[in-house]
Amino acid sequence: MELPLSVLLSRALVAFAVEFESKMPPQAPSLAMWSNVLQFVDGDGVTMTELLSRSGLSNAAMKSMVACMERHGWVEKTLHGDAERIRLTTRGSALLPRWSAVAAELERDWTARYGTDIALLRTSLKRLVANLPDGLANFPIPLPNRGAHPTGE
Repeated sequence: MELPLSVLLSRALVAFAVEFESKMPPQAPSLAMWSNVLQFVDGDGVTMTELLSRSGLSNAAMKSMVACMERHGWVEKTLHGDAERIRLTTRGSALLPRWSAVAAELERDWTARYGTDIALLRTSLKRLVANLPDGLANFPIPLPNRGAHPTGE
């Protein structure tokens, strides 16, 4: 039986996430947190509006994720002029180089393990994603009692 595309894509994402998170320190934020939030937080911080437009998450999902990251000490909210900005803490900043290194290492590992088709997969997925509508989350994150939409709606 041929597996549906949805199953193939899901299995690849889950396998990548499991391997990625196994290479990170035990108390590091998840790949979902990195994909949807932390990759967008620069030295000056970002507003919630900026995060929402960059991530594709719903307001409720983003607030929940940022609150979780605040509790763990990875980000903090600061007032900059009239705007509240979300900034990385020292603890969060210390993990930034590790995320990039693990992602690059994992892609090299997958290329060695599965062959050069990973480059073809990347090219095909980039083409597909470029034609998708805006507003989709970078990593699916359904919230309890909010349905199963990947943006948390």
